[in-house]
Order: sequence, then structure tokens, then C-alpha cells
Amino acid sequence: MFEEFQRRARAFLDRPPSNEWGFLALARHHGLPTRLLDWTKSPLAALFFAVETPSSTDSAVWTYCFMCDKKPPDRRVVGPLHVHELQLYEPPHLHPRIAVQSSCFTVHPEEQRRAGDPWPGVLTRILIPKESRTAIRHDLFRLGVHRAALFPDLDNAAAYILQTWTLQADERSILDMPLVSIGKKKALPA
Repeated sequence: MFEEFQRRARAFLDRPPSNEWGFLALARHHGLPTRLLDWTKSPLAALFFAVETPSSTDSAVWTYCFMCDKKPPDRRVVGPLHVHELQLYEPPHLHPRIAVQSSCFTVHPEEQRRAGDPWPGVLTRILIPKESRTAIRHDLFRLGVHRAALFPDLDNAAAYILQTWTLQADERSILDMPLVSIGKKKALPA
């Protein structure tokens, strides 16, 4: 699949990546399964991905603080499919998605499946209750964190316009919430 992606992707790229690492980052960002695990340095982007679609279940944001006392492999020599320990990969901004999503990746070697502690560092799960998902998604939308901002292309610009003018099924519940008035001033006691 990866070789096929590299072959086909070149037709869509003004400047193709110079190595397998860059191609893997692009493949992962466009939905191809890879050994890369996609992360973001942006907590708002992470929250968006956790609540983007309506769901009747809780969701979560995972945070990871990578700690490694070893120098990463020379990416010009060692390909991503040949690492033997978990590695952090921060790609160059090969595509607008990578830049706006503040993307980074962890590379997971095949041997990691058999390792006793595959995560050198601190991995934390932040639970998002199902009751909060819709309001969080709505607030993120008002803050400018939505598909058109995180996936800058014409398809998502159209999705943004549609989302601006329509409600998703689970958003009807937030219409019943009281609105906060910003412009009113109260007289202060003398």
C-alpha cells in the first residue's frame, strides 16, 4: 500500500518528500494505515478530533510526553520501517494539513508489540463525558477550530459552510441552553 501511495501521490505534489519519512507522514494524514501514530501539539485540535462526530459514548484525548535518552536515528539513512525503538518524528510542513494541525508522530516498531512497557514516557487519558461533546464541539467551532481550519481544502470549506448553516442532530440540545448576555451592565451599589 505504501509503495502504491508513493507512486500515486507524486502527481498531486508540487514538491514530493525527499524520503520515506515524509511520504509516510503524508500517507497517514490522508488515511492510509501506517506504523505512524498521529499526534498534535495543539490541545484544541486534539479536542476537536475527539468530539468531531456526534456520538452517544464518552470520548477521550490522550496526551503523551515522550522521554528518550537516545539520539534519534539519522532519517537520511534509517527508514521508518527499520527503527527498533519507539521514535518521535516531527515532519517538515510538507502539506498544509501537517502545518495547521501541528502534527507530529510516534513511530512504532514491530518489536514493540512484544515489549513489556512500549511507551517510554507519560501517557495520560483525559475523559470527555458524552454529555459535554456537543457543547465542546460547538464552542470549538465558534473559536475557529473546525474541519475547514484543520483540513484546508475546498471540500472542507464547503463542509464548513454547510455546518455554519445547518445543525447536526445532536446540536438541537444546546439550543435549549440559556444564552449569556454580554452587553448588559449592572449598576454597582454606592
